[in-house]
Amino acid sequence: MGGRVTDIAHCANSGLRRRRARPSPALPTKPTGACAAIAILPESITRVAEPPAFGKAASFPVPLDEEPVKSRTGWKHFSIGSLMIDDDTLHQPLAATARRIADALRYDILAGTLAPGTRVRQEDLSAHFGASRIPVREALKALQSEGLLRLKANTGAWVASMSRVECLEIYKIRERIEPLALSESIRLMPESALDILEDLAQRVEQAKSIESFILLDREFHLRSYEHSSLPELNAMIVRYWNTTQQYRRAYMHKVGFNRRPIVDSEHRLLVDAIRRRDDYSAERLLQVHIRRTRLEFEKNEISMID
Repeated sequence: MGGRVTDIAHCANSGLRRRRARPSPALPTKPTGACAAIAILPESITRVAEPPAFGKAASFPVPLDEEPVKSRTGWKHFSIGSLMIDDDTLHQPLAATARRIADALRYDILAGTLAPGTRVRQEDLSAHFGASRIPVREALKALQSEGLLRLKANTGAWVASMSRVECLEIYKIRERIEPLALSESIRLMPESALDILEDLAQRVEQAKSIESFILLDREFHLRSYEHSSLPELNAMIVRYWNTTQQYRRAYMHKVGFNRRPIVDSEHRLLVDAIRRRDDYSAERLLQVHIRRTRLEFEKNEISMID
């Protein structure tokens, strides 16, 4: 296994020429649909008013210029086409207030401000947002469908957490299903999407902080699946990324950027295979990419509970 990864890294570094940098393609500026933010982008890309913060004030994401931020202004959540998770509990888009609450909670959970196992009280949300219990319950149900919250009848809501065994199981599942989504997406992916992926791979390499790396890596992979015509599979993948976000962060804080050369090489190889429409090679590269991370989890015995 280690030999295969080494060969991949060597091939990427010696056999592929870097293309000239292209201007960053335009990115979506307005969410579409009921819920589900796939990524969080820095102010340097797009400027939009952010929903009010909820939870602890610390641990906000750091934009690409590495300057810490104290508020949400200039940051946004955006949905990525077919990777949007519809609110199938209501069968209709969330109302404005419920969407605002869901967006703020989603931000805090994905940014690590609300840790796994943190209790989320309806009365606190109602008071913070000046809303009734109805939109609060709608927002909580939406985030439950995204895998970010767990609701218990007559008890309340908690930020989703999992054991080490559960997290490793999800990675084994991801090894199988994400290559399928990538293969399906490659067949329908327009040229403009290829340029976006190449640009993102370059920005992942340039990321100087763990938070920037986590956000850009997430966007790179989820964008590569967005043209798949398998909405149920896409929704499953987003839920798995949501529920394991905190543990990728714990892993990165433990090992740092020690594995960056391998990750960057694998991303370059993926982009090359996608651009050649070689879905067979792309599937196998992605499977190795995810499996390597799982094996690193096992090797480093990353704690899955904060």
